[in-house]
Amino acid sequence: MAARRKKTQEVAKIPPRDDTYLDARNLLQYIFRERIEGAPEPTPRQYDICDTMQTAAWKVVFGEDRPGYPVIANDNRIIVEAPRGEGKSVIAQAIACWALNWNPKLNVFIASASEGFAGQFSTAVLSYIQTLEPLKWLAPVDGARESVLKFDVSCAHVGQHPSVKALGISGQLAGCRGDLIIVDDVETDENSRTEAEREKGMGRMNEIGAIRSGKRISATILLGTPHTEESIYNKLIKRGYKRTIWPAQYPDAAWMADSGKELAPMIAAQMAADPSLMGPSMRENAPTDPIRMGDGFLRDLEVQMGRSAFDMQMLLNTTLSDETRYPLKLRDLIVTDFGADGAPLGLQWSNAPEHLFTGVESLGLRGDYLYRPSIAGAEIGKFSGGIMTIDPAGLGHDMTGLCITRLLGGLIFVSYIGGMFGYGPNNLKAICLLAKKHGVRTLVPEKNWGGGMFGHLLIAAVRDHYPECAVDTDFDTKGQKEVRIIENLEPVMNAHRIVFSAQALIEEMRPLPGMSEERADSYRFQKQLTRITKDPKCLAHDDLVDAFAMGAQFWAPHMAHTTQHSSQQVHDKNVEDQIRAWYRESGQEPKAHRAGHNSVTLNFIKRGLAARR
Repeated sequence: MAARRKKTQEVAKIPPRDDTYLDARNLLQYIFRERIEGAPEPTPRQYDICDTMQTAAWKVVFGEDRPGYPVIANDNRIIVEAPRGEGKSVIAQAIACWALNWNPKLNVFIASASEGFAGQFSTAVLSYIQTLEPLKWLAPVDGARESVLKFDVSCAHVGQHPSVKALGISGQLAGCRGDLIIVDDVETDENSRTEAEREKGMGRMNEIGAIRSGKRISATILLGTPHTEESIYNKLIKRGYKRTIWPAQYPDAAWMADSGKELAPMIAAQMAADPSLMGPSMRENAPTDPIRMGDGFLRDLEVQMGRSAFDMQMLLNTTLSDETRYPLKLRDLIVTDFGADGAPLGLQWSNAPEHLFTGVESLGLRGDYLYRPSIAGAEIGKFSGGIMTIDPAGLGHDMTGLCITRLLGGLIFVSYIGGMFGYGPNNLKAICLLAKKHGVRTLVPEKNWGGGMFGHLLIAAVRDHYPECAVDTDFDTKGQKEVRIIENLEPVMNAHRIVFSAQALIEEMRPLPGMSEERADSYRFQKQLTRITKDPKCLAHDDLVDAFAMGAQFWAPHMAHTTQHSSQQVHDKNVEDQIRAWYRESGQEPKAHRAGHNSVTLNFIKRGLAARR
């Protein structure tokens, strides 16, 4: 009798709730207005995602399918696939609050890639419950569990399983239970790079299936953005999950042929009403959410991420064509003439036919060629230093790859690319002499190779043949080689911030002694650059492109400025150097307050200097 009276009292505590928030989209709007700075209103795409989630969770909350809506999937297991940065987590947090608001006896289980990310999710849910007026009645009462990873809401029956529990996907899942399960971005770059890691992720998702409550009704909502062609989200479709996809731009015919059945109905309806939205190239089509992710934003993001990552995580395309399967293109490079001391400033990339570089045969895929810049400034900036990155030869017929790079005006300049077979004493000496010829004072070998043995051999050779040179033995490379090479090169190449010496490319294509051109083909830099994919061991030889990628990786921390800003800095330094030289030649000592002369002043000084001479 006492137990029945206690239960009655608990039920009586549930206050009247505002029917406005019977639709989760209205609660999402309230959360945005009260808590999301700079975004007072969800976008139509975010409302649509929210509506899909609440339809999947409706039966768990109210015990029946949502009136007037078709059942999304058997067992209410869905995958919400939307672009990176869409706000999927915030929307799902609103869904968790909405579900508890209308059924406080639910058990909500949250899983993410790590316990830290899962904790951020549950912390937001608890914060909304404690601070937002429509949800305050759910705040945990005295004596209830109240940690951010595990808490009970008011009016819940306190039992073995809390109202809300958050856990990393690799945590102890056995014994957990949930009526509403939200799995937030469990696929990441780090845990999806190899087949073994992906299989481990699928195993953890199998355990998620066991968390579903033993009751007849439960729902699982997966939030995801694919990070690999072999995404676990693709595999989960075969296990009964229903996926809905909201790409960042309207699809083209190829995307529709592969994934059209999973396109969000809202976007499909827009395309049916206006067929012109499906242009010939998805990258050139209009954005599906111009408020949150407009065309300018997406183009900048494509440059930052690189094309293949953009296709995967923004266009949500895991079926890669040759265009994206081979992401590194010759046409993204700039080819020009420069020496060991400096290079022209103000280079402008071009792929116009009149700027085609004809100095060497192009080994790129069909339609992919090398080009000279459309504009090269008359002013020459001076290099302040340079490095030679070295990928030591392994076993068999590998080369020791060598690449000399310098940084100027926000661009990486490549003055040498090539290699030599083996790494015996004669080759080590040749490396030192090559560095000396190009005025390079720092050699950067791959640290991981041979447990650092090559670095020790190189230090000994430098001591004998080029003692003024330093060897950086701390430069580290990690992860699958092919993925690392592409991720280091693609963003900077897509931004057209790598300039090759025309002479370096000509010399690299010279015949290899004792080797037919057919056999030499796989050793060519152009071939390695344009045929590398993220598949392990996709190239017979990768020595030159690996050395090149190491150079890009080395300079990446120093490339924060735009090319225009960096070029202006170099120009200002040139002006200041010339002014100081004039002062010294005129018998005066330049003073600090004279720094900062503009080009007009410089021209006046130049005329005076010429007259004096």
